[in-house]
Amino acid sequence: MRNTITCISILLFLAVLSSTYAQGDGRTLAQAHMDAEFRISLDQRAKTALQQTYGIDISSSGFDSAARLDWFCNSFSLDFHQLRGDFASKQIIMTLDTRKLARRNWDVKKVNQ
Repeated sequence: MRNTITCISILLFLAVLSSTYAQGDGRTLAQAHMDAEFRISLDQRAKTALQQTYGIDISSSGFDSAARLDWFCNSFSLDFHQLRGDFASKQIIMTLDTRKLARRNWDVKKVNQ
């Protein structure tokens, strides 16, 4: 009986864990902004450290195809950040290598320069 209860508890835990993993962690993606000249900037008003991942709304940026968005993302990805375009949702996901930025002593203000 005790083994059955333990087994059921483990199975329930795994079921909850897998459904949570499948849905994502529920955190809101930090936002960055792109201006009319395609310069990306992080929100300096936030009193938080650099985040690893940012979302950038590109609905008004004029990308007319997934191919052009992919070209932009590939062309402007650097050693400390990668850009990945999602044309369907009109968003760019920017992933920062926070370790490289920390080694350079870069904060939000320095990244925005």
